[in-house]
This record gives sequence, structure tokens and C-alpha cells, in this order.
Amino acid sequence: MRLSTRIVLVSVAVSIAALAIALSVYVIFVKVPTDLAHNAAEGIRRNFNVTPEVRLNETVVVQQSSPILELATVSKSLMVEDTYTHTFLGSTKVLVVRGIFTAKAGYDLKQRFLLRITTNPTKITAEFPEPKLLSLEMTRYEVVRDESGWWNYITHEEREVAVNRLQEKARQQVLASGLLHDAQTLMENQLHTLLGAHGVPVEVLMQRRK
Repeated sequence: MRLSTRIVLVSVAVSIAALAIALSVYVIFVKVPTDLAHNAAEGIRRNFNVTPEVRLNETVVVQQSSPILELATVSKSLMVEDTYTHTFLGSTKVLVVRGIFTAKAGYDLKQRFLLRITTNPTKITAEFPEPKLLSLEMTRYEVVRDESGWWNYITHEEREVAVNRLQEKARQQVLASGLLHDAQTLMENQLHTLLGAHGVPVEVLMQRRK
């Protein structure tokens, strides 16, 4: 075999090897992470109806979008009672009201949902906002006791104030009940399950309100 032929063959072999290396580098460092980014975003969209912003090594590859404004993840029913009494010149009036409420907690989808995917080594970091009380609806209301005094009558304004107090009591009870913590825990567990299915390490973080 002549020298020129050998040089050509060696050049071809080197070119093929270089192409194979370049292709492997592309697959490992570009295609696989990009596919991971899009598959992770699609999984979250299917489960939460929101597409998160996805950054691959700090480059945005998927923009956040959502057809809804809020995502409710947990709900709770509770009964709240309020008692109002007032005495004037020995005449006492009593107003006792009771309400059944349904509270829903979840996420404001105008806030940022973010997936960060880093390579070498590959890792997914999910960041989601703090949960909030999305709604507090009074589904039932009843007056348990409504007694005016001889000359100390319950007024329309006092009845309205009693309803407002009832709603505020319900709100405070919901916030003290751990409903927001339940929403956070549920989101963390679901994200770990969804993203962990891709076979790479996952870290889930909650963004604190500033």
C-alpha cells in the first residue's frame, strides 16, 4: 500500500473517530440533558396543569405557562362559632352564630415555578413558591341564639359584624391548622416522585416570599 493511500486512510479514520467523539459529546452533554428538561417539564404540566420555567445550565430552554391562575392542592372543612354578648342597664343581648367553611390551599401560578438542570453531574433542582390560602368559602350559616334584652336590642349592624368575626375566626383557625404545611409537603412529595422517575438526583426547594 502506497504511503499516500495510508495517509488518506489514516485521515479518514481520524475524521470518523473525531466525528464519533463529537457525536458522543453532543448526545451526552446536549441531547440527553435537553430531552430531560423537556420531559421533566411535560411531566409537571400533565400533573399540575402548569409548565415550569426550565433552565439547562442557566439557559432557559422552556418558558413557564399556565392556562389557570391558581392551583388548589388540599382542602379542609371546619365549623366555627362566635358568641357576642352586651349588657346595658341590666339588659343583656346574646347573639351566637355558627358557620361551616371549606378552605382550599395551594399555589399562585403567577409566581415562578422553576426547574434547574445542571450537568456534570446531572441534577434536577425544583423551586416552587410558598403555598397560600386560595379560598375560604362559608357553605352553611346558622344563628344558634338570637336574644335581645328588654331595651337592649340586637341591631342589623351587630349581625353583620358577627358574620365578619366568624369569617376571620375561620381564617385564623385554617392558618393554625397546618393546611399550608400540608400543601407544601404534598407538593414536595409529588415533585420528588415525578422528577425522581428520570433517574437523576432531585432537590426540591421552596422559594420564600421576600
